[in-house]
Parts: sequence; structure tokens; C-alpha cells
Amino acid sequence: MPDLLFEIWSDADEGISQMIMVHPQGDKIRLATTPNAVRVHSFTAQSDFEAFRLKNAWHGFDPWEDGGISEEHFFNEHEAAEQREYLAKRTVSQPY
Repeated sequence: MPDLLFEIWSDADEGISQMIMVHPQGDKIRLATTPNAVRVHSFTAQSDFEAFRLKNAWHGFDPWEDGGISEEHFFNEHEAAEQREYLAKRTVSQPY
């Protein structure tokens, strides 16, 4: 199972923090919802559940649990290849 890159972006003025998987759609959503946010952290995860657990741990929140309502999605090589291709051409002007 490959690891995918995630980022946490924060807009202090709006009091908003969001985790986004690095992907063209993720960047579009972030720019549309929090255009003034700055990247404050990045990490890799092998599944959606792991990403949520790592996000909560970074924020110092209680451990994340899915509540049994969904199935864990483990990332596959196709998703990793898409992300690598996007990362090769992605430009993010805001530093950590």
C-alpha cells in the first residue's frame, strides 16, 4: 500500500483548519473555501482512516474513530501515481 501526501491548511482569520489530500481537486476545493489559508503541516498516510487519525493527533484532539459507519479505504498505486504526477507540476507559493 502506498502512502499519499496530505496537508493541513489553516486560516486564522476565519478560524478554519482543513486537511486536504494533495490532488488537483483538493487544491481547487481549498482555494475556493479558504483562499487565505496557509499550509501548517504535511504528513503521509496509507488510508483515509489513518489520515484522519494523524490529523487529530497533530491537532491534539481525541483519537479519531469512524464509529463503524464506513469502510476504511486503503490507497492504491493508481492513486499514488496520480499524486506523483500532480506533485511534479504543482506549485504552491505559500511556505510552511
